[in-house]
Amino acid sequence: MKSDFFIGVKSPVHAWDARWKCPAFLALVCIAAFVQSPPGLAAAAGCALILMVASRVPAAFYLKTLKYPVFMLVVMTPLLILSAGGASLMDIGPLSIYTSGLEWSGTIGVRSLSIVAMFSVLVMTTRYDMLVKSMEYFHVPNKLIFIFLSTYRFIFLFFELLHNSFRAARLRGYHAARSFFHFTTVLDILISLLVHGFEQTERTNQAMILRGYQNNLIVPGGGSTSASDLAKSGAAFSVAIAVILIEIL
Repeated sequence: MKSDFFIGVKSPVHAWDARWKCPAFLALVCIAAFVQSPPGLAAAAGCALILMVASRVPAAFYLKTLKYPVFMLVVMTPLLILSAGGASLMDIGPLSIYTSGLEWSGTIGVRSLSIVAMFSVLVMTTRYDMLVKSMEYFHVPNKLIFIFLSTYRFIFLFFELLHNSFRAARLRGYHAARSFFHFTTVLDILISLLVHGFEQTERTNQAMILRGYQNNLIVPGGGSTSASDLAKSGAAFSVAIAVILIEIL
């Protein structure tokens, strides 16, 4: 996983205890998902920017991560602007640019980019085993933790299989100019991957049962919590509370 390259970076975000970092990030993400006022949106974007800078992860990696939601926003924004209804800001022939569409586009854009940026910071600054320890520390049910573990692992296996399948298709003569991106070809590849994934899930389940798995997840304990960890979490929750008050008032 490419984000593992940045686990060893020395930064305040990396040094933050995952048992307190995860709840703090979750609070900030929830706030970013529901803010509507301009001050609240500015606070959400500011928090995401501060966390990215404090993590000391190269900006190029964040830009690469954010290009996917940006692409979706570029596709969605014109449709929203031209179909929102309400007061018209400008008429261009038969088309109208609506004020409400611009407002909603800005709100959705800031929300989505802030949320993706915060999740990226969390994943790139926290070891996977520490995320699991954080979930266990707050008594998340073992079945949910196991689903999280399995899903996380399967995502990378799926993309690896997808890459290998497309590469095999190219070697067998499929090209962009012919039928490589044809709908039926891509659909056949995806169906075969889903069948392969289901079979692999069955094999994994049988292997775990043979090795004695009985729905009991044993997670080693974490270290002690420092005053710095509490201060960072306190600051994050304070910002979340402040944004809530801004939205209410």
